[in-house]
Amino acid sequence: MKIELKTVSTRKFLLITLLSIPMIIGGTIATALLFDSKLPIFLIVPALIGIIIIGQKKATQKSIVEFDNEKLIVNDKIINFSSIKGYHINDTGLSMIAIDFKLSSNETFTITSSNSGKQGKKFNEFTNHLLDTVKKVNEKIEKLEYQDIHVKQMKILRPIIIIGIVLVAVFDILAIYNIIVGNRRMPWQIFFVNFLILGLIPYLKKRN
Repeated sequence: MKIELKTVSTRKFLLITLLSIPMIIGGTIATALLFDSKLPIFLIVPALIGIIIIGQKKATQKSIVEFDNEKLIVNDKIINFSSIKGYHINDTGLSMIAIDFKLSSNETFTITSSNSGKQGKKFNEFTNHLLDTVKKVNEKIEKLEYQDIHVKQMKILRPIIIIGIVLVAVFDILAIYNIIVGNRRMPWQIFFVNFLILGLIPYLKKRN
């Protein structure tokens, strides 16, 4: 099977978004506190959505993907089915879906694409067919979690998440303190940021 997919460079996408998100959240909250205005808080969600869209667009590329009964070839990179230890379908993203493979060398190989429209349907059909083929050849392949596969990535992502949680906790404490003391009226929308951080907490769990 040979197919052309619009794939996303995960590394490039994460580089753009992970550098931008803390600045967006920290900058908007600091501006809200500085000017005692609720308006910057309302801009957090649109700004985050915007940076995700921009990051995905900048990281998108055309890839030629093909496979037979023995191997997978993506842009001339060859992955033998016998070398695959496990896989993970990452479908929790708002606009992207990915299939991750953990190889016997403990390296990770990922194919990421848009999960919407024709591209999303095309990618789902491709991954279903690919996994059916791999399982026929390699019966030992396991279904894994994100943390099981992206061990190196989690070493970088985990500290960033922890720093984000600490920053949000500090803003929460300051907001509650100001509400109790009454020195300054705080916009209650500031607490919406907590829901963004809560969604990242599961990734802190270490896997065996």
